[in-house]
Amino acid sequence: MGNDVSFNMYSDVPVFNIKAVTQRTGISAPTLRAWERRYNVLSPSRSDGNYRLFSERDIAILNWLNEHLQSGMSISRAVALLHANHKNRFENESYVSDLASLRMVGGASGHEADNTILKNATGDVGDYARQLRTTLHRSLIQMDEQNANAIFAEALAIYTLEEVCQQIITPVLVQIGEDWHDGLISVTVEHFATTLLLGKFYSLFHTLGSINGPLVLVGCAPSERHEIGALIIALLLRRKGHNVRYLGADMPIGDLVESARKLKPLAIVLSVMMSESANEITQLPTRLKAYAPDTYLFIGGNAFRNYTQTPNLPENKMVRYLGSDIYEGLAAIEQVLH
Repeated sequence: MGNDVSFNMYSDVPVFNIKAVTQRTGISAPTLRAWERRYNVLSPSRSDGNYRLFSERDIAILNWLNEHLQSGMSISRAVALLHANHKNRFENESYVSDLASLRMVGGASGHEADNTILKNATGDVGDYARQLRTTLHRSLIQMDEQNANAIFAEALAIYTLEEVCQQIITPVLVQIGEDWHDGLISVTVEHFATTLLLGKFYSLFHTLGSINGPLVLVGCAPSERHEIGALIIALLLRRKGHNVRYLGADMPIGDLVESARKLKPLAIVLSVMMSESANEITQLPTRLKAYAPDTYLFIGGNAFRNYTQTPNLPENKMVRYLGSDIYEGLAAIEQVLH
């Protein structure tokens, strides 16, 4: 179908219910509803029983969007491109897409062109991300599992996984932590919120499946129980095509070294949130150098918030200190792995 978004050849008679649409497009009903609410992609008619009814044209549009998602484009950019192309076709039957025009005129890069179309066609997507953050935070502190699950699903239907993690989940987790620290919520509520989101990330991680290639081990330092940062790193590294094994919380140093000796991973990534945990890994670089000299060690977390290299650990060209920002750390890991 390519970039041609003229759907006039398709009938606009509403005859298909949502079940038929999901079967013909492979797009789930919750995703369809999320796209409809956020982007106004479709305006289905209603049956006498108030059920949504879709046309052949609606199905063609959904398949076109899905084709662009499969090629790696986010749903927001695909919808922006759809709207921009529709506007151009309406104004000029010769039709040159905004994306192609921006790339040819003035030498704009593909990323810049996509962002320009996105801004012009759909407005500031950050506003809606903020709405989702607010609603998710409220649902979590109210321990409203059903609503939290629905918001998480809607976020994934609209944004890429990377955008969901960075723009929605991480700020919500920070706010939950601050709420607990300030005495606004109980430990029970904080544990509920963290456990629910951990479950989501575990499910996504295993849904992606294992990948061939140089091995990367991701986990938490000894005595470290705060694992959601490490799990996000593992999830996004696997999403980017790396062969990742997630080890979880509280990994003993001896077991890490023995695994490195046997498996010879390209890298080990450890999350260290507490100073006590940082003190427990002081011998890890030296032992890795002896048993797995070609393995990179990445260490990050709040224990390194104020400095990029800790004096408690020996200097080693195979050791990289990442600070406390997950996404800056992820970029540094990617740079080395590539």
